Amino acid sequence: MSSYSSNNLLLFLTKLVEAILYNYNAEEMPVVNETADVYDPIIVTHDIFVRTCCHIDDEREELELILTYNMQWNDSRLQFYDYNGKIPYLQFINSSKIWTPHTYFSNEVDGKFYDILKPNSLIRIYPNGEVKLSGKVSLTLSCPIDFRYFPKHTFECALKIANGNTINELFFKWKKENEIQVTKSLTQRRYSLRKVDADICHVHSMSSTESYTCLRAIFTFDSIDSIYWRHIYKPCAMLLLISFVTLWIYSEHWKSRIFISLISFALFVIKISFTENEIPKRSYSTSHDYWSFWATFLSFFTAVESIIVCSIKYRIMTTGEHVGKHVNVEWTAMKHGRMPELKSEMYARQYQS
Repeated sequence: MSSYSSNNLLLFLTKLVEAILYNYNAEEMPVVNETADVYDPIIVTHDIFVRTCCHIDDEREELELILTYNMQWNDSRLQFYDYNGKIPYLQFINSSKIWTPHTYFSNEVDGKFYDILKPNSLIRIYPNGEVKLSGKVSLTLSCPIDFRYFPKHTFECALKIANGNTINELFFKWKKENEIQVTKSLTQRRYSLRKVDADICHVHSMSSTESYTCLRAIFTFDSIDSIYWRHIYKPCAMLLLISFVTLWIYSEHWKSRIFISLISFALFVIKISFTENEIPKRSYSTSHDYWSFWATFLSFFTAVESIIVCSIKYRIMTTGEHVGKHVNVEWTAMKHGRMPELKSEMYARQYQS
């Protein structure tokens, strides 16, 4: 009996949908306020739910998102009788049967809909003609990032929702509450989401006086600089400190002093070279570039200073030993009364030379 009732209900709903779509033209826009001389624009309400932030590409300056978008508008041609609340809404998957806004994401680089098992899009039609369209989509967005204060930097990435119709024909607006919802685990390895703002960004045409509707969801990300402190700046700071410590080593241990200075400088350069692969490459200088330059310069300066000081000390010690030997010879000659003979020998050597 229940199976028979279910089949009858399904047949009834199918007939109801066919009756609603009879003489329905999906290419024509709905008409709002037919009694007025000028039709009112169609109001399309938006809200999105960001499920995952897949990846932030520093080199290409792109953001990958997986989100569910919802659009809602009124189409009086789709009104139907709900039989005292027994039919709260009609639901179907094929969106080509009714008119839908020609919505697109203006800063999209790449995107795809999910249709592995079934198309992840759904349409609900309510008795008063309200239409709700939902879908799941993966987007790659173009997001210019300013790295001048890298690694302690903040950047904004906008999701721009646009339409080809003018504001007089169609108007986008955000839902009054919970217009942008974000999953709590939206954190990357190097970035964390600080806030999300909803904004309106109507576009004015350069060739005419018309304006086009646009919405914008602004994602603000903060860099997680603790990663760079642990893997780059702390090890480099310790190597730089070792380079400065060599300046306090006694000059008598000049071999150890030069060896430690050169090894510290070599390890510092190797560490900086390997970590450059993790740093975004830009045509302008960043805070990291200035730090790397001055830190490398100081490490190089301590190595050169150690070499110069130790070389001067070595020359002084060598000259001192030679003078000391000459004084000892003269003192021995004076002690044994052989000073005149020693001077004669010295004059003879100078004359021969």
